Amino acid sequence: MWELKYYILRSAIYIISFKWLQNIYSTNNPQEQGLSLALALTEKYISEIRTGACRVHGGGFAGTILVFLPGNAVVDYISFLESVFGQGSAQVLNIRPYGALSLNRLEKN
Repeated sequence: MWELKYYILRSAIYIISFKWLQNIYSTNNPQEQGLSLALALTEKYISEIRTGACRVHGGGFAGTILVFLPGNAVVDYISFLESVFGQGSAQVLNIRPYGALSLNRLEKN
């Protein structure tokens, strides 16, 4: 039952990003649907591996998608996405273990 709820939640996040954000593509250039396609392909990929999440991040027209995957799926996902959008279209980000930091408080070496 938990797995079904998790899938429904993931699907709802994708639908909200795509359908209700309203700025995932420009109405002046509707044939350019890169973000829409990336979200759809990523949702398909996530449903196949049965874990992960994705959403639009940043401004829709020039924004990106943010994807969370288990470590063992990252290389395969990048290859998959780059096969559609070209080399360098997917970047791995490392998230530090700290929360917000005040750079003003760092000591100068």
